[in-house]
Amino acid sequence: MADKKNKETKSSPALDVPAQETKPPVGPATDKVDASPTAIVGVGASAGGLESMEELFRHMPGSTGIAFVVVTHMHPGHSSLLQELLARVTEVPVVAATNGVRVEADHIYVGQPGAQLSIRGGVLQRLEEDKHHAPRMPINYFLRYLAHDQRERAICIILSGTGTDGTLGLAEVKGESGMVMVEQPQSAQYAGMPSSAVATGLADFVLPLGDMPQTLIGYVCSPYSGAELSHLAPANFPIEPMQNIFLLLRNHTGHDFSEYKQNTIFRRIARRMNIHQISEHQQY
Repeated sequence: MADKKNKETKSSPALDVPAQETKPPVGPATDKVDASPTAIVGVGASAGGLESMEELFRHMPGSTGIAFVVVTHMHPGHSSLLQELLARVTEVPVVAATNGVRVEADHIYVGQPGAQLSIRGGVLQRLEEDKHHAPRMPINYFLRYLAHDQRERAICIILSGTGTDGTLGLAEVKGESGMVMVEQPQSAQYAGMPSSAVATGLADFVLPLGDMPQTLIGYVCSPYSGAELSHLAPANFPIEPMQNIFLLLRNHTGHDFSEYKQNTIFRRIARRMNIHQISEHQQY
């Protein structure tokens, strides 16, 4: 059992238990014509995170086109039952986040003890750590790679936990036009991580767990979502609303954004339209 005095690596008993024999994980499906996810969600949790994750995934439909990668604080040398426990409450397949596995839609990948997890080209990679020390800030580490690998398709969810892990990572996600969702601190068993995330002012949604699934699905399925932006061209954005936006920005900031890269400006406007559920350019 991890040292209980170390708050940064504190876990609920279900997240960090003595090693015992478990059933081999079921591998991801390989018979799909196109298993690429519309978005990849990095879920970060620490102390109290099991209850939060169970509530989140309990209401998650089995077919959304979204993939989830769960990163928690687990001490090396101990085996986690998190994979099996989550599988009991959700219809989404739950598999181990092993080295070299390609992330596919409608799967939950659970990070394993003793390594830092990253992603490159949609493929998970494990960096083995010292067997006697827990990886430092594993949530920040993964979210940073997720942001740069998936860009606007990256989404992060920060759940219950102590400390500040996830705060720097969510800033990276936001910087790449991804989306940030945080559990309401007052409803979290441990409010340290959610409170730190909210304090950045970068969270797009701060919600109770029960509201997260539908909000997430609504965001990803919107024609203006980060996951869909690659299919839209700046030329499709009407000229008049764009000119009005540039005028408003110049009046409020003194900067002329009409000279900025069109693709960058378009992605940011489309993203804000999606966050606020605005479908018409002129309305925005």
